[in-house]
Amino acid sequence: MPLYYKKVQRNSSDAVRFIESRKRFSSGSVGARSKVNHSIKKDAIEMHSINVELDTISPLITSNRQLSEDLKSKEEYISTRYGDLLVARQGADHTTGKPVILTYHDIGMNYVANFEGFFNFTDNKILLQSFAVFHINAPGQETDRLPIGFEYPTMDQLASQVQDVLNHYNIKSFIGFGQGLGANVLSRLALLIPDSVDGLFLINPQFSKSSWSEWFYQKKNIRSLVSENSSASLPLSMQDYLMWYHFGRESEEREESSNEIMDIFREFYKGMSLNPYNLGLLIDSYIKRAAIAIERNGRNFKCQILVMTGALSPQLEDTVNVISRLDPKNSSWMKISGCGMVLQEKPHKVAEALRLFLQGLGYTLKAYERRRALMSGMSLPCLTNVGKSLNDRRMTEIMEFE
Repeated sequence: MPLYYKKVQRNSSDAVRFIESRKRFSSGSVGARSKVNHSIKKDAIEMHSINVELDTISPLITSNRQLSEDLKSKEEYISTRYGDLLVARQGADHTTGKPVILTYHDIGMNYVANFEGFFNFTDNKILLQSFAVFHINAPGQETDRLPIGFEYPTMDQLASQVQDVLNHYNIKSFIGFGQGLGANVLSRLALLIPDSVDGLFLINPQFSKSSWSEWFYQKKNIRSLVSENSSASLPLSMQDYLMWYHFGRESEEREESSNEIMDIFREFYKGMSLNPYNLGLLIDSYIKRAAIAIERNGRNFKCQILVMTGALSPQLEDTVNVISRLDPKNSSWMKISGCGMVLQEKPHKVAEALRLFLQGLGYTLKAYERRRALMSGMSLPCLTNVGKSLNDRRMTEIMEFE
């Protein structure tokens, strides 16, 4: 796999620890250039070996202070019927008719930790020229504590909040990109306003109610998070839980770069990255969720859906349950091997899948195709056929990236 070296600056406020295994420093940043062999495995396409030189920003936890002006997210608070939401805009201007990608993060995350680094990843910079990306933070998932007595929204109310954001920006249609809790919220929204959703790219979604084991374990975590005697940082038990929840079990399948990423997130959770009280309220809302009422031969989604998971993810079986309830005519399931947190451990494969998904929705991304063809030696018709094959599929594709 290509190793995307980190080019970031020391930032104690985001609790990011730097991996100093490669001693290259330039103006306080760590950079590297490497020739890599990238093997791509896709449905209906032969395997190609690509040798390219990369000098990229790692798709990890980043800070706006580290980004160029054109990549920075513009943050603002939007008033909704259930309180204010932090919304960060990135990429193209949606008022010029550019399509919209809407992201929603998982528990123990916010938009910075979950998505901003991925969209600042080198392979996605062209994407930002063609799409307006709106990142949404769940209420209070920053560092400031919510006011005493704040009534945290239910999962359905969180979806209604996102609808208020769409109305505020006059967004008529969008592509949803969510992970875990965020995938659940965007799925509820897609059933609420089906004609406004072009597609859903869901990582580790759960559509069922919380199990007894999840409910019991999370109640213990919630008590430690919302306790009056709780510290300003996350309890150790919560740190351990979030590492397991996002990365899954330890395995020799993981590569060295994945272990480095896990070390960075351990430091992220040790620092004052999230407010424990606010996180406890969010988790409490999540474990009280009602099941998303869809059936394969009954009520279902109208849009195209891609469900993605990692082979080491604890949510693997949940994604299998989800895909079994979706309409096979407009849904696909993808498992990426050797990882649990696909956005951070295998960003190049997620980026590739996202572009194919967008092509299947009718977005050709011609600039990317031309660049990729020059890099790999592949012909443009070969790449064009990828989008056509995704558009023409009539049954669920079971895809696994090695």
